[in-house]
Amino acid sequence: MQKRTKKIVEIAFVVAIPKMIKDKIKKGRFRNLCRRLYKISCREINKIQLTKEDEDTALQIILEFGKRTGWHGKQKNVMTLISFALCLLEESEFEHNAKIISVLNDMYEYLSRRDGVPAGCDWAGQLAVEKMQIIMEG
Repeated sequence: MQKRTKKIVEIAFVVAIPKMIKDKIKKGRFRNLCRRLYKISCREINKIQLTKEDEDTALQIILEFGKRTGWHGKQKNVMTLISFALCLLEESEFEHNAKIISVLNDMYEYLSRRDGVPAGCDWAGQLAVEKMQIIMEG
């Protein structure tokens, strides 16, 4: 797989997080963090001049990921999604915008202080990253 496609997929998942959890976001700090994450990650994906082929390939990878993880069409815990995104970006071969990782860390810390980290969220995020890496290498 092309490196360009891998980078697009990694950023696309970050862009999708605020959309995936919008029903759980109430006014306040967490909502502001979600907005910030969305703006920063959208700017990053816009820096890459996406072609129709890029979009189609990224969508196929994301759909395959959803099938392999069982995440497709299912509601995931917010902490699992954030953990997944953090792990994906930190283990990436690319240097992503540090602001994205900073905002994701702020989101994680905020929720862990407010609600605690539900059992299995970090593990599930790491496991999902391993599946994503297999898909992107294959």
